[in-house]
Amino acid sequence: MEAASNAVSVIGNEMNICEGIPFLRSVHKLNSRRDHLGQRLSNLLAGILSTSASACLVAENEYHERLLDCYLDFKNTSHKLSHYSGDNSPPAKTSNWETGKLKAWTTDVDGAYVAQSFPAPDLASEDAPLLNLLGLILYKPLQERIRAAGGAYGASAVYNWSSKTFSFLSWRDPRISGTLND
Repeated sequence: MEAASNAVSVIGNEMNICEGIPFLRSVHKLNSRRDHLGQRLSNLLAGILSTSASACLVAENEYHERLLDCYLDFKNTSHKLSHYSGDNSPPAKTSNWETGKLKAWTTDVDGAYVAQSFPAPDLASEDAPLLNLLGLILYKPLQERIRAAGGAYGASAVYNWSSKTFSFLSWRDPRISGTLND
């Protein structure tokens, strides 16, 4: 849905960078050496904490001493910041293509995740409550048409006031163009 919103909204573009396919590619780059990702993230955190940065620990009185001990224990443990290298290529066994406004990422799984987004007003608009209601009203017809008749696992319509988009989506969908037509 972030990828679909990317084309119709500046905020949707930012959300796509932080939560969508570009984010997944960044995580993939972190694990490009096929090391244990949890250890790499732990090393990254240790590197950040080993700089001159300060920390703010917030806890109820009864947990404050324990939290401080855990923090100091972690900070005093010798960690080295791991550096990674790599390109912007997607994960293995994945390809992508773009034609006009249509984007697709393909991978070896059954079913597709299909999304189409349109520009919408922000929360201050008098149409915002109507668009939210429209998303709820469309739930049943989308389920009947795309899930029951089309074979998708689910379908929905969503008004996202923060990215100023209205999106249609389906998941684990055996059809793509049929769903977009529906």
